[in-house]
Amino acid sequence: MRSSLFLLLIALPLADAFSQPAGGLTLSACYEQAREAHPLSARGTWLLQANALQLEQIEAGRKPTIQWKAAASIQSEVVDLPFQAPGIEPINLPLYRAQSTVEANYLLYDGGLTDARQAMESSALLTRQQEVEVSLEQLKAQINQAYFGILQLRAQREILLATHTDLQNKLGTVQAGVRHGAVLETEADKLEVEIYRLDMRQEETEGQLKGLVAVLGALIGEELSPEVVLILPESDEGLPLEEEVLRPELRLFDLQKQEIQSRQALVDASRRPKVAAFAQAGLGYPNPLNFFDESLSPFGVAGVNFTWDIVDWKKADRDRELISVQQALVDNQREVFLKNLSVQDGRYREELASLDQLIERDRQVMELQEKILAQTSAQLDHGVITASEYLTQVNALLQSRLQLEAHRIRREQVKVDFLTHKGLL
Repeated sequence: MRSSLFLLLIALPLADAFSQPAGGLTLSACYEQAREAHPLSARGTWLLQANALQLEQIEAGRKPTIQWKAAASIQSEVVDLPFQAPGIEPINLPLYRAQSTVEANYLLYDGGLTDARQAMESSALLTRQQEVEVSLEQLKAQINQAYFGILQLRAQREILLATHTDLQNKLGTVQAGVRHGAVLETEADKLEVEIYRLDMRQEETEGQLKGLVAVLGALIGEELSPEVVLILPESDEGLPLEEEVLRPELRLFDLQKQEIQSRQALVDASRRPKVAAFAQAGLGYPNPLNFFDESLSPFGVAGVNFTWDIVDWKKADRDRELISVQQALVDNQREVFLKNLSVQDGRYREELASLDQLIERDRQVMELQEKILAQTSAQLDHGVITASEYLTQVNALLQSRLQLEAHRIRREQVKVDFLTHKGLL
């Protein structure tokens, strides 16, 4: 089998690797469709709605509050004056009292507390949105696994089919020898048994192939044909040397630090004074404002409140220190993440170098096996060897072809996995 027949199954060059060509399916198209089809994509809309409601809730804190209050009480004794002023009737305060009021409060200045809370909420939204992006990024590994699994099985199917065809042709030659009495009938039977085995392997491969196509279709939310054309992005022979990393996790770390930093404004606002206006109006029995009025009377009060926590026992200082510690923890997470990526970089590069050597060895072995099989085939035609000896060489060539194509496809997958691992694809 000529190796060039299988190169088309492994990599097709593209002018634009990140577009969906007619009749084909690129990796980038799979990534986009998988994002759109995944339930996580809808979370962004819900996050926006929740954020809008939360901002409205915080903004409502600026508006005045109006409350209706009512109270009634009875007590065991009241104020009793020990003397009576001349010309003034004695005061007989009742033992029970009741009042109904409407109270209004309006925050004139909150020290920037409301603005700080809104800024925190907006910062938290960006963090939650990026967390969704990080989760969706994990789909790429699943896509790669299914995508290259399909290519692997298709290459295997083509090799099995070619071997099956060769055996069918050889069976015809051997059967002709049987008819002429030059070859034993059992030799033809051995070839037929091997053909049946190849049939079973082909059926098994076909079943696995359909399963992986179904997996890929489920991931991208589309029913795919078993023979859908898969096109790999154009890539260089080796891995890129630059150390650029575009993983969404890095953006998440930045947003987490910004969210933590936004708490600083909240801490500062909590240390500023607060000013509020208030008003109260209602009916009371007896008059709560006039000691000498024992009747049911209307009353009203209005004024301004000023509050300022002069001493907080260093609570704000501890909050600021906590913010610094939490940001340092995020920085540490970032360093660990980049360290792990760097370790994986070495593994990918070593595996690619190893595959390059294996592919060259596989090619040499396959060429030798083809020569051996050609000689063995001629010997079988002349009755010099048995069908079992011939089949041994057939299976050896089959194995070398399968191994070569497996290593070739694995090499392409390593390159794609590396680009995905770095966030470059």
